[in-house]
Amino acid sequence: MEKLRAQGCQNVTVPRSKEYDLRDRDQPVNLGTGEEISIRDLAQMIAAEVGFTGDIVWDSAKPNGQPRRCLDVSRAKQLFGFHAVHRLREGIAQTVAWFQAHRHSLREVTFA
Repeated sequence: MEKLRAQGCQNVTVPRSKEYDLRDRDQPVNLGTGEEISIRDLAQMIAAEVGFTGDIVWDSAKPNGQPRRCLDVSRAKQLFGFHAVHRLREGIAQTVAWFQAHRHSLREVTFA
């Protein structure tokens, strides 16, 4: 599982995508940090950042899907000169800080 903040890719998506050869557009270009992390480690990292002290409970009866993921970001570097500006932990800290600073102005979403 890999996450990338929008701020981390804004310098590549619009300006450099205009240079992207149309012949290459049938192949995906992954934007990310290139850091591998497990879902468990990601959940624990987020929990620590938000101050969650409860237990994270995993349902072992359900399929675990893809427990680890690491994007190949070599095409992004080759085609656009892209590299992530922030490491994953730093991006999570910045995202949590932004949310906490703006949560009063965010629309509440409820699920029925």
